[in-house]
Amino acid sequence: MAERSLYHTYVRNENGLVGES
Repeated sequence: MAERSLYHTYVRNENGLVGES
């Protein structure tokens, strides 16, 4: 479950925060 949380975080970061796609 934690992995999914990180995945969602990365996707959100792609907005312009970190973009660790």
